[in-house]
Amino acid sequence: MERRTLPVLILLAIASAVLMAPSHPCAQTLEDKVKTFTLDNGMQFIVVERPVAPVLFGAVAFNVGSINEWDGQTGISHILEHMLFKGTRKIGTLSYTKEKRYLDREDALAMAIADIRHEIGYWRVTIYDDFARNLASSLPEEERQKIGSDKLKEMTAVIDILESRRQLPKEAERYLRAAVKADPQMAQAAYNLCVLTSKDRIGEAVTWCRKAAELIPQNPTYAYTLAFYLNQKGDREGAIKTLEALLGRHPGYRDAEMLLGDLLKREKKP
Repeated sequence: MERRTLPVLILLAIASAVLMAPSHPCAQTLEDKVKTFTLDNGMQFIVVERPVAPVLFGAVAFNVGSINEWDGQTGISHILEHMLFKGTRKIGTLSYTKEKRYLDREDALAMAIADIRHEIGYWRVTIYDDFARNLASSLPEEERQKIGSDKLKEMTAVIDILESRRQLPKEAERYLRAAVKADPQMAQAAYNLCVLTSKDRIGEAVTWCRKAAELIPQNPTYAYTLAFYLNQKGDREGAIKTLEALLGRHPGYRDAEMLLGDLLKREKKP
């Protein structure tokens, strides 16, 4: 009997000791774990220790950026950002002389890409990017996992989808024509018909773009596209007039300014 009761008595004694012991404060909240200190040079540190794994994570934040800029000085933070990650002759480089030729090639490539985007229209690049992302997201889960973050594989998959849908433009044109017939005021349908027919029917494309621009003159994209195709058709004077009228309604519209500047420059050439 004594042997059976002894363990019970020991447990009761332990329990009593626990209950009678001074209570510990509650577990620290995240706010309690945050420690801050500032170095002599003014650099402030915010530290949270989590000794669950031998891992250190750090992030550096500067109290500058586009949110801190004001009119007349916008863009400075962006320039500084590029300077930081590209490095200088001494910072961020192992051999500036050897690396310079690659940096020059990067700059040349960036300029070439900018020229191409300007030539085809920034709005088209944006539309295609959105379209490509939507197509990529529609891929089966298994295929998306195989692609992962590989942009080349993703673009290849998108091209394969487009190749398998060669009849899509014809189907789209048929539906858009039906939409314009049902509602002649549908500017978006007219605009899309302009883009679809521009490849092999530039005259018809101009007609559709003109209709879209007349229906909604407050949309600068329609007028810009009209000017672009007028120029493609060979009507440079009409394109210039369209762009000048567009900039009169929408001053500072960058694509229109760039195209107009290019057309005027060509016009001055002998």
